This record gives sequence, structure tokens and C-alpha cells, in this order.
Amino acid sequence: MQNYLDLIRGYPRQLLYGWFHSFFSNLGHTWLLSIFVPHIRETFELQRSEFGILFSAAILAGAALLPTAGRLVDRFNLRFYSMTAGLSLVAACWIMASAGSLPLLFLGIFGLRFFGFSILTQIDSISISRYFGKRRGMALGISSLGNPLGTAVFPIIGSFLIMRFSWQESYFLIGLLCALVFLPLSVLLLRKEDDFQHPSGTSPRDRSETASVPQIGRRDVLRSPYFYFVLPVLVIPAFILNGLIFHQGSLAAYKGWRPGWIASFFVMYGVGQSVASFGVGPMIDRLSAKAILPFYLFPMGLGLIVLTTMPGFPAGAICFGMIGLSMGSGRTVKSAIWAE
Repeated sequence: MQNYLDLIRGYPRQLLYGWFHSFFSNLGHTWLLSIFVPHIRETFELQRSEFGILFSAAILAGAALLPTAGRLVDRFNLRFYSMTAGLSLVAACWIMASAGSLPLLFLGIFGLRFFGFSILTQIDSISISRYFGKRRGMALGISSLGNPLGTAVFPIIGSFLIMRFSWQESYFLIGLLCALVFLPLSVLLLRKEDDFQHPSGTSPRDRSETASVPQIGRRDVLRSPYFYFVLPVLVIPAFILNGLIFHQGSLAAYKGWRPGWIASFFVMYGVGQSVASFGVGPMIDRLSAKAILPFYLFPMGLGLIVLTTMPGFPAGAICFGMIGLSMGSGRTVKSAIWAE
């Protein structure tokens, strides 16, 4: 704990910068979007399968663009990159708020997923990983705590806004929140002279240990067999979690869960994610992310076994809590292993 406190006292602005990006990345996460899905489907008279196709197309479009757009974080300083991503995210929220046709709806969902889920998460993980060197595990554990807090807070905010306003007015207000809070903080937390915000930036304490590390390009990554062995282990949890979230209604009906129980399951998920994010950091710094990688999916596997074998409330609470452990540790492991 003392090591965490020393790190926070030494680099409060940098860690808070990563934390805010992790927190606001929830605007593009499935669990927030899923709250709006029934209202969107009703407005546009879409069947589940039709909306699924639209949503999948938006995700695939973002995935196709990310290898090109994502590399810009290595070329521009972070203040410019954050401001561009933040403005784009605000625009995506307001496109959703004014969407009157399917093409605009597609564009809004694409913007939320790409700039929220993908780019803000990337900024957090890359900026922290490349700056903190051998202490990246603890630093990522601190900054990534924004994600589980956002997981707990934003669905509540979204549900409250939908109850008081329409879903489109709710997206306008969420975009306004992003404009008034995220945009100014993403600039104010960094100074022009900070090494942290430049692609070559490293902390003074870690500069000597990272100076000799060679910089590799996309071709080097794609030629590495290690990349292809690691990739499936890192992406499969997202498939599982998104499937559970999107089909939570069917799952609740099958398991006999009450409507209010799923909200408490997400609280368990957030708790598990927070515990793992905070706890796995020192382990990475001590053992390496490579050593932890083979084991981080075990909690998720056990949670799914519990889901299939236990009835009632305990099955969901334990399952989502265990998935949170895997997702929380995986978020830190994924960021650190590429740097390693």
C-alpha cells in the first residue's frame, strides 16, 4: 500500500489523467449502451437481429480503422490526441441525440464505440505503460480503477436520465457532461513541458531502464508468432462478457432472476474488477505480465461454471464477481504485456 501512496504522491497528474480516460471510456461500453437499446429499437422499430447487425457493423468498422488511427498516439502529444478524441466522443453523443435515421444512428454508435471504448482506453493504457517503466503494473492498477467506477456510475446515470427525459435527450446531457468535465481536465492535467505527453516520454526514474529498449513497428508485431499466441487469450473475455450483457434479459428469464438483481450483479462485477485492478499491479511488477497471463482467465471460467450449476441470486452474483476479477486483472495485464 505504501508503494501505491508513494506513486500517487509522486505523479498525481499523470495517474489522474489516465484515470479520467479509463472512467469516461465507459461511454462506449456495452453495459451503458445496453440500457438504451430497448428505447432505440422502439424508436426505429428494429428487431433484435436488425439492431444486432447494425451494432456489429459499427464495431467492425471501428476495428478496421483502429490499426491506422490508433498508431497516431505514437506520433502526437497527448493533449492534442485527448482533445481530438474527447471532441469526437462529444460529437458522437450529440449525433445519437439527434439521430433521425439509421445512417446517423450507425454513425453515433460507431463514434461511441470507437472514440469511447477504443481510443480512450488506448490512451490510458499506452500513456501509463510507456511512462512508468518497471512500475507500470502499479500505475496501471491505479489508473484503470476509473473503469470499474464508471461501470457502476454510468448505468445508474443513464437509467436515471431515461426515466426523467427521452433517451435522445439523455445522450445530449451525457455529451454535455463529457464536454464540461472530460475536455478541460484532459488539457489541464498535462503541461506543455511534460515528458509524459510526448511519444518518447519516460519518467525520470525509469528513463535509464527504457532508453535501450528498441522501438518496433506494426510489421514487427505482425511477424511475431508470440502476438498470435497471446491475442486469443486476450480477446475471448470480451466476447463472453458482451454476450452475457446483450442477452441479459433472456438469461434472467432462463435463470428466474428478478429485474433488479442484474443491477446488483454489475455492482459485484465492479467490485471484482476494482479488487483485481488494484491487486494485480504489484504482481506484474514483481513477476511480469507474461507470467500472470496464463492464469488470469481462471476466475471467469469458474464463474461460468457456477452460472451453469447454481440457481437463483448466488449464481449471478458469484459469476459476475468472478468475471470482474478476470476483466480487472486482464485490463492491466493486457496493457503491460505489450510493453514487455
